Amino acid sequence: ALARDNLVRARGNGDARDLAAAEALVAAARDRLTLWGLERDATQRLANGESADLALTVHSPIRGTLLERKVARGEYVTAGQDLFVLADLGTLWLSAQVQEQDLDGIRVGQEAVARFAAFPGQERRGRVEFLSPIVDPVTRSVGVRIAMPNGDGALKPGLFANVELRVELGRGLAIAKSAVLDTGVRQRVYVQIAPGRYVGRDVRVGAATEDRVQILAGLNEGETVVTAANFLIDSQALLAPGQAISWSGATVIPPEKAAEKPR
Repeated sequence: ALARDNLVRARGNGDARDLAAAEALVAAARDRLTLWGLERDATQRLANGESADLALTVHSPIRGTLLERKVARGEYVTAGQDLFVLADLGTLWLSAQVQEQDLDGIRVGQEAVARFAAFPGQERRGRVEFLSPIVDPVTRSVGVRIAMPNGDGALKPGLFANVELRVELGRGLAIAKSAVLDTGVRQRVYVQIAPGRYVGRDVRVGAATEDRVQILAGLNEGETVVTAANFLIDSQALLAPGQAISWSGATVIPPEKAAEKPR
């Protein structure tokens, strides 16, 4: 109302500069009221000199679920104060952690399968939306944000879930995880060179699944490796360096596909 009255006086004075300043003040007041949520009709009535309503309906700019109410009826509020917290729960963000050794092959847009403790036996699918550019120095993991559709409203913020991200590894050589002795500096397997006789060989490993590990170098398809109690053979080898060791209980490496690696 003050800006409108100032405009009326400026028009009566006939000063072009005063008139321009008064019009700019009215426009700024109208914009401020609009930002506060007043509808265009209400601001136009004020600009036309009509009396202001004591009670105004302010509509939320979004549809959603009311999560928090921070004001009560009749309470005094100030500019910029949060009154309500609304959220669109039609799509939720699922935050997951991926260990650094499992990051290779994970991309934005990749499908994710989530299993929630609240819904036993059910799977829900989403898409990777964001990969954190930073590795957590404590957990050695990277944050992954997954968009989960929630059209039925069954998912609730705060639920826990296990997430599976599948990466196609293609065809390659894979052996049982138990066959590899990992010292932290090198990875070694014991290969059969004659019936009952084995020799240690360093290998280079790749991706790993729950029970198998990919071999990138050091073994050939069809060779036989020890898969049980190989740490005993390794202990014996330390006592007799450079010699083949006698042992039983090895398996032949099958030509198989290192299919999909859950991470």
